Amino acid sequence: MKYKNVVWDWNGTLLNDVKVGVNTLNDMLGRRGLPLLSVEDYKEKVSKHLEYNVKKIAREVKKTGVSAKLDPMNSYERRIRFSGHRLL
Repeated sequence: MKYKNVVWDWNGTLLNDVKVGVNTLNDMLGRRGLPLLSVEDYKEKVSKHLEYNVKKIAREVKKTGVSAKLDPMNSYERRIRFSGHRLL
């Protein structure tokens, strides 16, 4: 069967596909002899990255007074992003 299109919903807006995504990532990492990630490791790395971005955006908004538009996010990302504003 030949596929015309593939829909990859990495951020979980359609379904919770984190485990599938991490398994796919681990398949690629394993083929290259690189360390594998658990779902918990992946979520921790994503959380740290999102927190970093939230702080960076918040500092810029505070400095310039110009509002920022955030990309659409799933509930997991929203929780991380909106808890991040209290960290400044």
